[in-house]
Amino acid sequence: MREAFDDLWIIDLEGGNLGARKTDNVFDIQTPVCIAIGVRYARAKRNELARTRYTRILGTREEKFARLAEIRSFANLSWTDCLPGRQALLWPVPSERWTRMPLLTDLWPWQHSGVQWKRSWPIGETQQVLIERWRDLVSSADSERAKLFKESRDRKVAHHYPSLTNNGSRLSSIDSLHSEVPPPGKGQVRLSVTGPSLGTS
Repeated sequence: MREAFDDLWIIDLEGGNLGARKTDNVFDIQTPVCIAIGVRYARAKRNELARTRYTRILGTREEKFARLAEIRSFANLSWTDCLPGRQALLWPVPSERWTRMPLLTDLWPWQHSGVQWKRSWPIGETQQVLIERWRDLVSSADSERAKLFKESRDRKVAHHYPSLTNNGSRLSSIDSLHSEVPPPGKGQVRLSVTGPSLGTS
């Protein structure tokens, strides 16, 4: 967009409902919404990269629509220049104090996607629900464990996977566990599933 236009204005209407800070959306969707206005003044671009400006309209859905209805020109809104660069976020330039702070990637250079739950059964409303599911799994016949566990391409009940917390040691496979094995967590058995443990605490 910066390469296509000479000037670019972003009106952020928010509306994200999938994160921790939920805001009203102008549409019946969960994803944030913005209005982008781009101008190119001639066949030959005036600016190599568009000057990009940002503003945000807050409030309820009705308040946002009312505010939009009042706008007659760019001068009706307060604009802030966005971060420069072809691939920079369409986001306001932060304060100097903010830019002096170290990046999280500087503080923690090793990055990982973290625990990814490829199955929903290790996540429950209460600890008791998880314990009952665990007992059903370890008490099941060997032929049923893969189905109950919901094997995926990369996680099998018969495989031993490295621990993320014990210096690369191998974890017990699920098909080797007997019916009296306590559920994972609190220093108990650690499973060879996704790394450190299966989900109880």
